[in-house]
Amino acid sequence: MRRILVGLILLLIAAADCGAASYAIVLRSYYGTYVCAEGGGGGVVNVDRPVPDTWETTRMDDLNGGNLTSGDYVHVRAANGMYFCAEGGGGDVVNANRTQALSWETFRIRKMNGGGSTIYWGDMVALQSLNGQWVCSDFYSRPARLRALPGPINGWQIFRLSGIANGGDYYQHYTTFYEGYCTWFAAKEFGKAAPYGGVEWSGNAGTWRDNAKARGWLCYDSPDIRSLYCPTGSLVVWKNGGVGHVAVVHSVASNGITIDEMNWGATWIDKPKSKTDRFGYVDRRFLTWAQVALRGSYRFSGYVIPWR
Repeated sequence: MRRILVGLILLLIAAADCGAASYAIVLRSYYGTYVCAEGGGGGVVNVDRPVPDTWETTRMDDLNGGNLTSGDYVHVRAANGMYFCAEGGGGDVVNANRTQALSWETFRIRKMNGGGSTIYWGDMVALQSLNGQWVCSDFYSRPARLRALPGPINGWQIFRLSGIANGGDYYQHYTTFYEGYCTWFAAKEFGKAAPYGGVEWSGNAGTWRDNAKARGWLCYDSPDIRSLYCPTGSLVVWKNGGVGHVAVVHSVASNGITIDEMNWGATWIDKPKSKTDRFGYVDRRFLTWAQVALRGSYRFSGYVIPWR
């Protein structure tokens, strides 16, 4: 049976050359530390970094292409291109020192939270080695090493899958907007859920749906998204002939959405500078689908989903 499994994995590896999907990722442990291929690859892998940077950035190759789905076989590559390897196929340390991906360098990814089998940024995942053992953070060692050991599953075997860009934290781009405005808050929250640095565009709120779609982000054009995937951290954008407005989706119900938003006030405190009496404050409110479509002079432009 083991030989059959190895053969199937090798066939997948060969097929991957024709259609693998590749993602820039970081893996965050149960205790909030990040997986780090020391030196950018070529040796040991630790789980002890407080923030992600170049050595913590890896590439995950989904061998069957398409959407990353629970049960898919994957390779993980360090910054220098070397592959993560569960030594012995599992039961020992995980290193990042292989130049070629074979069975020991192949892992099966499992989604550990709900929401269907498709894996999105922010989901909790676990990785299985060839012999079915679980990649884990060994916090008994100093520094904490990455290993592939037997179960059962607990917090040490679970990682948060996120994206990263430009050698910085994955929600860094909110700092390019002025604090207190709707754009500042929305960019900060979107970046917590989204890969590749989150909001990677500039401009007034009313332009965000068009700017995001032009960069490949998933967008919806209907106000009613009750039957669509719309996770916490998604954006809803309105245009009004001026600067527009953007809010953050908190949750979706059958009759509308709950949003978090900044600078949506009843009165202006500085209209030329687009500041309302809620400048710098976050409010949570429920909107029916009709209210999403039209809020006074603000017409619905679209949703921006943290996925592409």
